[in-house]
Order: sequence, then C-alpha cells, then structure tokens
Amino acid sequence: MGGAGAVRPGLEGLIRYFRDPPGSCHYLGMPGTVLIVEDDAIIRCELEETLAERGYRVYTAANGSEALTLLGRIPVPNVIVLDMMMPIMNGAQFLGKLRANPRFESISIVMMSAWIHPWTNRLAEAEEIEILMKPFALQKLVDSVARCCRREHPPRPTNTSEQPAA
Repeated sequence: MGGAGAVRPGLEGLIRYFRDPPGSCHYLGMPGTVLIVEDDAIIRCELEETLAERGYRVYTAANGSEALTLLGRIPVPNVIVLDMMMPIMNGAQFLGKLRANPRFESISIVMMSAWIHPWTNRLAEAEEIEILMKPFALQKLVDSVARCCRREHPPRPTNTSEQPAA
C-alpha cells in the first residue's frame, strides 16, 4: 500500500479541490447551483422542487432585494432563474444591480415573465438571457437551466496590467 496508486486519488482530489472548491456543485458531483427569484410562493416552490429533484443545489428569494442579500451568503450560482414582475425590487432593477458587481458578471440568467415587452427582448439579446414566457412547461425550465450550467464563461483576469506572454 502507499504506492503510486495511493497517491493518484489524492492528487485527483487536490486538483478537483482547486478547480471546483468545496461547496461548489461540481465539487459535490451536482449539475449546478441555481438561485430562483420569484414572488409567487407556489411557483417558487414548484420550480425549486423540480430543479432539486434533478440534482441542482437550489436557493430561493421572493424578490430582487432578498436575492441580493442572499447572494452575499451563498456560493455564486451558475444560473439565476429570474421573474421580471415582482414587488420591492423587480427583475430589471435586480439585474442592473447584479451586473454592477464584477463578482456576479458571469452568472447566466433565465428570465421568466407572463408579460414580455419589446425592451425585454432587447435586454435578453444584450445580456444573452434565456426567456421563458409564463406559463411554460417545467421541462423548458430544466432544459434552459441545463444549457446555462454547461455554458462556458471566459475566466476573469486577475490583473489587467499583466501582458500575455508572446
């Protein structure tokens, strides 16, 4: 015991630890972390249950303000499922505050609303947001979230003054 075979699992675990830190869904073998922001409690619970059953780590908030507070206490989610029409802070207001924070710039958004306005489509195109028109089949949500979790985001530079090697 203790030969090269014993070192390999430890090395793989160490690589995995740094690539996907503890608490991240990929480290735990889960497909991703999702934050659902929806003011209707019944819809919020249904979406949470649907995604949790498929292995996602799910957090929920009833409005944009609550979601911003929650984002300070949870791992950065892969995807935010965002209702647009909510009290206190609606989806557009939330999205503006979210994108103002560099820590959250790479989070994918799945926007859902019963009322899609032309500015919603422009926003979705500019932000590469997926839109679900309410009511929608739960499988459409599952498919959208899965696509977003698989989407690759470019790594953020840690020091913009460094020049790439030639």
